[in-house]
This record gives sequence, C-alpha cells and structure tokens, in this order.
Amino acid sequence: MAFSKCFRASAHPSPATRREARRRLIGFCAGFVCLGFPWLVGTAHAGKEKRIRVTTTLTMLSSIAEAIGGDRVSATSIAAPGYNPHFIEPRPSDILRLGRSDYFIHMGLDLELWRGPLVEAAVNPRLLPGAVGDVDASVGIDLLEVPGVGLSRASGDIHIFGNPHYWLDPENVKRMAEQFAGRLAAGAPGSSDLFRENLRSFSRSVDEHMASWKSALSPFQGQRLVAYHNSWPYFAHAFNLRIDLFVEPKPGISPSGSHLEGLVAQMKRDEVRIIIVEPFQPRRIAESVAKRTSGKVVELWQNPSGKDSYIEMMDRNVHTLVEALRASRRGSAP
Repeated sequence: MAFSKCFRASAHPSPATRREARRRLIGFCAGFVCLGFPWLVGTAHAGKEKRIRVTTTLTMLSSIAEAIGGDRVSATSIAAPGYNPHFIEPRPSDILRLGRSDYFIHMGLDLELWRGPLVEAAVNPRLLPGAVGDVDASVGIDLLEVPGVGLSRASGDIHIFGNPHYWLDPENVKRMAEQFAGRLAAGAPGSSDLFRENLRSFSRSVDEHMASWKSALSPFQGQRLVAYHNSWPYFAHAFNLRIDLFVEPKPGISPSGSHLEGLVAQMKRDEVRIIIVEPFQPRRIAESVAKRTSGKVVELWQNPSGKDSYIEMMDRNVHTLVEALRASRRGSAP
C-alpha cells in the first residue's frame, strides 16, 4: 500500500512526510466507510460473543489485557513490536477490528497520533474519546520530562505532554493493570472477581520480578549509558541508571557528523561503553560509535513479541543489559 512509503521509509519521517501520511490515511478511511463499512460493523455486533473483544495499539497493552482478562478477553494489537510505535502502517483489517471491539486500549498522550483517524473510521461509538470503551493507559501515571513553554519544531519531536514511554517502569504497569481491571469489571460485573484475582496475581508477579531485576542491576546504580532515542527515562528511573546521552542530537533528528564526534569524545571521557538501540533504529550508526569507543551496542525491546509477555520482555531486557554491563567492566565486549 501507499502507506508503507510514508511510515516505513525511515525510523523518523520528516514532518512533511507525516502530514502526507495522515492526509492519505484520512482519505483512505473516508473511502472505506463510504464503500459500505458501516454495514459490516452492524453485522459484526449481530452475533453475541462470550469473550470481551479488546484492541490495543501496542503488544505490551494486549499482553497486560490478556493477563487481567484471562479467558474472558480476546486481545489483539495493531502495531507490530518491531516497528516504531509513532509511525504505523494502517490496514483495512485494523478498522474492521476496531468496529467489532468492546474496548480500545492505547497509550494516550501523543505517542500514537495515527490512532485518531482509525477510531473515526471504525464507526464504533464505544471507542470514541471519553466513551465507555476508550481506555487511556496514561491515566494516573506521573509523567517525566513534561516540557515547559516556548516549544518549537527546532526542539525536535518533543512530546508536549511529557515522555510517553512510561510503561518501561514496572510500577507504572501495575497502575495500568489496575485501571484495566476496573474498566473490564465495569463492563462485565459477573467476571469482576476473576479480573481482581488476575490483577492480584499479575501485581505479585511484577513485584517478584522487580526485586530480581533491581538486584541484578544494583551493582551498576548510577551507571551512565547512551540511547539512540530518548525512550528510556522511566526505565532509568526505575533502576537508578543514567541514560542521558543520545545518538540523536534532538528527538527524531538524525545525527550530524559533528554531533557524533562530540558524543564519541564524551563517551571516551566518561568511559561510557553501552549504546541502547531498539529494533527499528539504524544500528549501523550506533555500531560506528561503539567501534570508536570500545563500546557495545545492546538491543532492547519496548514491546513484547507475540511469544512473550510484558514480564518476559522486561526480564530479557534486564538480563541482556546486565551481561553487557558486566562485560564492559571487564574491559571487553561480550
């Protein structure tokens, strides 16, 4: 589809590219509705189903919804875990799925700006902003890096409400799960005991793993790391790390030669040897910096694959990072 040129051309499309992508998406959605999609939505609700149908923007949200809902919930996600959640290629099946859904769970804020046109095209009143099926996972979260006044495009892709990657602090995920349990119980009171028991089990599991993760990372408290993009402040806060150097000079801005020279110099001066990248980010640039600093590029994930849960993803991230940090202290890359 034409959308792929807009959303997958690079990890951080230009503002003009994003505007064009939104224009095409809105036109596509309008055409899809005019061709008879409301009739499809009407028939989608005709047959009563026992399971609560949940659509989420990200796989980590569907992972939590399934943990809380158990067999009462059927959860699917729109964004594949290996792609930048800011820029997703929409599909007709996503609109159809939203039209059939009882709940739409998203990150809120300005992480998924592509979700608005999809919700409008779904013609499902339950999912409109503020409606009974609209679940904003950011409600009740203490946000970090809330910007002040005087923002402009010169600052890069600044998130106007604060950094939206809040789910990388497991304590925030417990708050999200609590909200999900309450919303599911309100819609299906007969299953409220199940949802609350699953919430208790999920929260206990997060607490147990959190103790293990903190113990594993405790020898590296205060350790400074580099990230390609500023996606990790909540992770850093949770585990007392310093992730305040970035391959990008500003969020969403490709690094210049002079910026990379400065980054290399600072990494050498402060003996910083770990560079965090995500699967969709250009690893080649990070590798070139790591080669000049005797460093190591470490790939961490923000969304679980179809085979993993949120806890399994975080467990893998922590252990991958710990191994790299241990190796860097020994003076050799793993």
